[in-house]
Amino acid sequence: IRDIGVTGVQTCALPISIAAAEKVEVDGVDSSILLLLDDATENRQAILAAVIPIDESNSLFVKFKGAADLAGRLREPFTAFVRSIRWK
Repeated sequence: IRDIGVTGVQTCALPISIAAAEKVEVDGVDSSILLLLDDATENRQAILAAVIPIDESNSLFVKFKGAADLAGRLREPFTAFVRSIRWK
């Protein structure tokens, strides 16, 4: 993936990130939560994202983008929110 919108990130090894992702169940579906960090030394940014498969060809993506320290603090509430998602 190129330029995912986080300062300093030009490429992302997404298959590796997904393999290392936290696994959660959302409305009975196995889903993943990942934390992607940039490599900046100041004002470090992050994306906290959930990937929730809807069917064989569609997924729902939930994303928080912001300061890396804030993303770290919000990981548990973000995960709780993602687990609470229901559809149908």
